[in-house]
Amino acid sequence: MTAGSMEKRTLRKFLRHRPAVVSFVIILMYAITAVLLVMTGWITLDDTTQRVGPMLTPGFGGIQKPEKRLQDVSWLAERVESLAKRKNFDDAIGSFNDLGQRKIAAVPKEELKARLESVWELHDELAESDDLNRPGTQNSDSTAADGSSTKAAILTKLADLEQRTERLLEPVSADYSMRRKGRRFWP
Repeated sequence: MTAGSMEKRTLRKFLRHRPAVVSFVIILMYAITAVLLVMTGWITLDDTTQRVGPMLTPGFGGIQKPEKRLQDVSWLAERVESLAKRKNFDDAIGSFNDLGQRKIAAVPKEELKARLESVWELHDELAESDDLNRPGTQNSDSTAADGSSTKAAILTKLADLEQRTERLLEPVSADYSMRRKGRRFWP
């Protein structure tokens, strides 16, 4: 057999195997999409290496343990607090890019410090709780008779803490995202 006939035979075998062809098409679509996104500027190479939040956050459908949620809140609060303590407050807040497109709330310095103080108060209260690290506190629908109301109260406080922490940041809006991406094409 010649080399040309071997290549044709291999191609025919590949084309007959439908799962292989479907997989190849899917991989090809991902590759084309990635190249187009980078070439058009919708995603830059700097965007791909940017840290976008606390380390080791679970993906879609993942459930974080309460102590990890508390660590994530303290990470963000510490980061915002370090920026609020700088002499050039406005420049420091403007340079914040640890969360990708999320920016720190555009409020006066005193208001931001008051919000941080309320976050730290509730954080310290939860950090002192022994029930936070006990097994079974990750699901609010646990029905154990001993301490289930305590677990529910802790999870409620933790949700309140996360909402207070969220108030440190500007709300997410699709309009902002589209305007930001549109500016790359139209002035």
